[in-house]
Amino acid sequence: MTVLLQDCFQVKGREELPFEEALRERPGPGQAGAPGRLVLAAWVPHGAGEGYEFVTLTELADSTELSALYRWHASPDGAAWNATVQGMCYGQLSTLHELRHGTLATVAAQTAAHGGGETRPPLYRLDRLTVSNPADALASVGKQFASGPAAADPPVMTPVACWSPLLSLLDTPQVSVLYRFADDGFRRAVDLDSPVEYWSGELDLEAHATARHTRILRGALGASTSPAS
Repeated sequence: MTVLLQDCFQVKGREELPFEEALRERPGPGQAGAPGRLVLAAWVPHGAGEGYEFVTLTELADSTELSALYRWHASPDGAAWNATVQGMCYGQLSTLHELRHGTLATVAAQTAAHGGGETRPPLYRLDRLTVSNPADALASVGKQFASGPAAADPPVMTPVACWSPLLSLLDTPQVSVLYRFADDGFRRAVDLDSPVEYWSGELDLEAHATARHTRILRGALGASTSPAS
């Protein structure tokens, strides 16, 4: 079982650039010896007031590595990292999930390779679906991952991974799907002159979803991350 730690940071607007720089200079979970592997670090490229959202995904091999991460947070290095990061944020929401389908190896490599500056960042779409029956929804995702994209032409985006809450029986019945945009995919998705292209590559989960929360993510970091093995 692969465990995913998803952190959503509500960053103070004036701290947006210092926050990302601090994450490079003072590596956190999944980086530079801390337990786990940072596979995604990304901004939600729009804000409300002075708060901006930064999302990270840390991959943990099993419950043993998760326990090691808890111990790291209690260590001097972990305490220093938390003090630095939380001082720039209004809040932080951490949730645990189980990776169900797909792989985050390519995403991890893109996160490590992105150098910021003038480098074009990778773009993703993250859907969090509240579903009527998680088992049925996950089975449908698995079949669609196995069959591949239905479109003959290159799709606007490609699903790369799916996860659900680790304590599924005690949590909200949800399924999350991460998509990677093609190099010109986002432009094609918002081009109103080509409606056929709109979100091509999206999984068909309408029969299972009762609510949807969608975010577009812009890749960040790179300097301190380690590529996938």
